[in-house]
Amino acid sequence: MSGGREIPKWPERHRVMNGVHETALESWEQFHNVVTYKRWRKLAFAYRGQRRNDWLLRPSLARLSTKGRTIARLRTQQLEDFKSAIRGRRGPNPAPVEGDELWALGRHYNLATPLLDWTLSPYVALFHAFAEEDEDGSTSTRLVFQLRQRKVTSKSSELRTKGESDDHLVEFYRPLSDENQRLINQSGLFTKSPDSITIEQWIDNHFRSKPDEMVLLEIHVPNKDRETCLRALNRMNINYMTLFPDLYGASMHCNLRTQISNY
Repeated sequence: MSGGREIPKWPERHRVMNGVHETALESWEQFHNVVTYKRWRKLAFAYRGQRRNDWLLRPSLARLSTKGRTIARLRTQQLEDFKSAIRGRRGPNPAPVEGDELWALGRHYNLATPLLDWTLSPYVALFHAFAEEDEDGSTSTRLVFQLRQRKVTSKSSELRTKGESDDHLVEFYRPLSDENQRLINQSGLFTKSPDSITIEQWIDNHFRSKPDEMVLLEIHVPNKDRETCLRALNRMNINYMTLFPDLYGASMHCNLRTQISNY
């Protein structure tokens, strides 16, 4: 203890700016201390893992808004194309799926959508951060985001009462379709966010009055720990087989067993 303030049990390389906290771990083993930090145990978080530490929190469809194509035009075109492309591919007599439910179904099969995937499990997020190899050695750390759900939801509700349109809010979306087994196994949910800015920018814009308050935590985990981390997660039954309960998951699991000794 120092002056009555509890010292977090992770490295001092910690930066805070307008609701966004950033911490760099010395090893992946410190990850558990961060996500189980006792001041946060009763708080609801969403987690997201990313292979590169320079990727921002922006939906995949927004990143395709180039060459003069507006995001509104892209949304309409992409959804109509997807509806056409999946005909006859959802089994016999499939239930109707529209709007955000259709986006959610597509997102878990790598469709570019206006939704961003999250999970309720920090360890599932950690798996997603490390699952793919960094073949060109372009990133020194993998990144796991920890987003405080209540703070985001409350701020969006406050903005809505002040007349902001839904296009300027960050909201959580939990699909109810029975069809997406990957989503169920991964404890998945999504965020819907403004097209013009990243979630980091949205938080920076709306939490300036309380800059020390943690709304988003960015956890940098050393890239060198990939194999050790994936072995441990596999022993926790967090792997391609459990998160992707289909032929893709089986194939990718076998690939990791080939690539990583004693996996």
